[in-house]
Amino acid sequence: MIPDFVLASGSAIRRRLLSDAGVRFDVVHPEVDEARVLNDMRSEGIEDAGELASALAAAKALSVKTKSPDKLVLGCDQILEFGGSILTKVDTIDQAVDRLESLNGSEHRLVSGYAIVRDGTLVRKSYETVRVTMRKSSSAVIESYVRRNAPRIFSSVTCYEIERDGAQLIKEIHGDYFAALGLPMLRVFSEILDLEND
Repeated sequence: MIPDFVLASGSAIRRRLLSDAGVRFDVVHPEVDEARVLNDMRSEGIEDAGELASALAAAKALSVKTKSPDKLVLGCDQILEFGGSILTKVDTIDQAVDRLESLNGSEHRLVSGYAIVRDGTLVRKSYETVRVTMRKSSSAVIESYVRRNAPRIFSSVTCYEIERDGAQLIKEIHGDYFAALGLPMLRVFSEILDLEND
């Protein structure tokens, strides 16, 4: 069984996935300036979405202190890559509508990074990539979706939630469904069990 660990994430969907899987974990919200971490890496010439996502996950996991030094800390982050660009979260209904209009009828990549820390040391870091093709939807459908689901969807860089009625906007997913939700859970479980058996 998966041992208890600390989740360094404020994501409700990650908490729900882990709870539904029967895993015991504590939640600590990481104190990380994501925009600064991204800007620092990109100023160093790092543009690979996988590297960025796993680095953000590592920054979150490393920011959390635990009472027990042997307790693992899991950090996660997701990057949206579209048209060769890295897109960040939005703050308004208009921005969310624009985001979904830009993705409409096209394919984008969701890159979900994860990192595991033990006793303040990074011990694992990687990522999983999923390709998502959006169904072609009318502007009215997109605006209605955003207005029904804002501001909750602002916490997702895609501005849709696959696990809810956002599934109606999706035509195809190529890759791990859990990774599309922001947590490559099966890979993470394997990593944790490998560390426990070391």
